[in-house]
Amino acid sequence: MAELDIEFVKSKISEVLKKAHSDPRRQNIKDFQDRINFCCPCCGDSSHDPNKKRANIYKDNPTYLVCFNNNCRSSITKLFKDFNVDISIEEKQSIYDYADSHVKFDKKKEVYIPEHLTKLLDIDEFADYLNSHPEHQIFNFKPIKVNSAQYQYLKYDRLIDNFENIYECDYHLTSKWIEKCIVMLNKSDKKLLSMQIRNLKPGEKRFFKIYNFEKIYSIMHPEDDIDELEMLAYNKISNFYNILNVNWEEPVTIFEGFLDSIFINNSISGIGLNSLEDMSFLMSEDLDIRFLLDQDNIGVKKASDFLEHGFKVFLWQKLVEDLIKNKRDKYEAKSYALKIKDLNKLVQEMKNPDAYNKLKLERYFSNDMFDKIYLNYELYPKNQSFKSYKNAKK
Repeated sequence: MAELDIEFVKSKISEVLKKAHSDPRRQNIKDFQDRINFCCPCCGDSSHDPNKKRANIYKDNPTYLVCFNNNCRSSITKLFKDFNVDISIEEKQSIYDYADSHVKFDKKKEVYIPEHLTKLLDIDEFADYLNSHPEHQIFNFKPIKVNSAQYQYLKYDRLIDNFENIYECDYHLTSKWIEKCIVMLNKSDKKLLSMQIRNLKPGEKRFFKIYNFEKIYSIMHPEDDIDELEMLAYNKISNFYNILNVNWEEPVTIFEGFLDSIFINNSISGIGLNSLEDMSFLMSEDLDIRFLLDQDNIGVKKASDFLEHGFKVFLWQKLVEDLIKNKRDKYEAKSYALKIKDLNKLVQEMKNPDAYNKLKLERYFSNDMFDKIYLNYELYPKNQSFKSYKNAKK
């Protein structure tokens, strides 16, 4: 884990104070065991009494200034920029590396860093802005409308009827090429953190557009001077769908993709398997997390890696064995079942949105190393879709 030299931080803060305060008494830094303390350069908290020092940088997170006079907060990179204190590219990168490696969930406070998430966008205001600014690619951004193309797709193709976190929109790929899309909203109540736009077409015609927090924020506030370190934390958590709504006192299930997570309570998802590489901030002994990854070569191989690190993973092959117990042709049934790639596809095959509970899939999570026998990723056929397999059988 990247570390940050507190002496480097102190030396740069000293430069800031010399530029912010003319009185030498207000340029001093007090060094305590847990923090450094000084006169706030942002709000001038010591303007009437030069001995008052109410700004602090805590040594367990030396990338942020916290002032108890006027509740000032600032990342040190923004502070250096505001007061024209130069830092090298290498020094700036070390600050970014430290901040990135120290984004974490604090179960006791039940908040993320940044603590209060005050920059989240009001979704109604965001919708009004998009729909009144045709220069953006997104238009007709609104809740799912009954019998719209998006409604038909979700309800009848995907067997999804919970639209609480899903909107619809028209997405302008070009001025003449418009796609009907669904919008997966990563939000809490009416506050938006990020979103994913996807069209309704399968296979090679399918596309996804990811809008992390920085991207949606810059749409509405293009002129804002964004605090880079704070935005880094927002972006990090915005990659995980539904992360603001889960109960961290209960087991949390992690999926690769957004749509799968809709079918199980208290779950979050990444934006593909690669995004799960950047979730060290969730790897805490205080959290009970488990993985339900796709049933394909790369997903099962990754599940095997997580199992080796002590995490609970979903055992697709154990489920397959149970599903084919009473089948007459077990070989054919197994080949068929192995092509059910994910939870959404299982729901579609069973024609039951409650497949997770009906099949009691809770039983198929394990962190027992002996269960690695169910994670043989060489079983899964390559370059053959589930649809092509069904057509071949006909």
